[in-house]
Amino acid sequence: MRNTTMHARLAVVVLGLMAVGLRDAAAETVLTFDSQPTGPYDLLTESGYNLTWVGYGDRQTVVDVGGANGNVLMDGGLLNALGAEVILTRVDGGAFNLHSLDVANLADVPNPPMDGYGFRIIGSNEAQADYGSTSNSFTTVFPTEFTNVTFVSFNIVGSFNGWDYVVDNIRVSAAPAAVPEPSSVVLCGVGVGIALLATRRRISRAC
Repeated sequence: MRNTTMHARLAVVVLGLMAVGLRDAAAETVLTFDSQPTGPYDLLTESGYNLTWVGYGDRQTVVDVGGANGNVLMDGGLLNALGAEVILTRVDGGAFNLHSLDVANLADVPNPPMDGYGFRIIGSNEAQADYGSTSNSFTTVFPTEFTNVTFVSFNIVGSFNGWDYVVDNIRVSAAPAAVPEPSSVVLCGVGVGIALLATRRRISRAC
């Protein structure tokens, strides 16, 4: 009877840990920049993620645009077309998923910028997405190309050409490689149940 109880407790612990892993894998983090002081950054860290300036072009800069968005991330030099390229990574170096982000062109220019000259995203998986919004209202975009990546590069351009791109509310989630698929959890549960049943039968015969 003691062995049966011990196996039952072990099964509960294993299934509980799997459930926690699945829950944590789906947990979403939103980088809002609202807790960051305004000004330029070489390295900006928030909620377990780093945004690192690549070291050339313009520096990433946090500015307060007011309203519902508050602080946002933008190009720190508006007098050229170099843009600010920053690399998003997890602080622990792990993989993550990019779910969505808010993008606006505060200059509200009448014509969209050339391909890649407004806002470009490139992932460690070599996927690429370009956005050329002309609206000074924030629009949420949902790139689907950046899953299980180790970094994402953002190229934010604000310049004398009338482009003034800003980014806010970057939504990401960790993608740990050890998280089992739901089907694996079910199979594990079935296996544990069979093992418990076999143990119980052996104990019954012994008695």
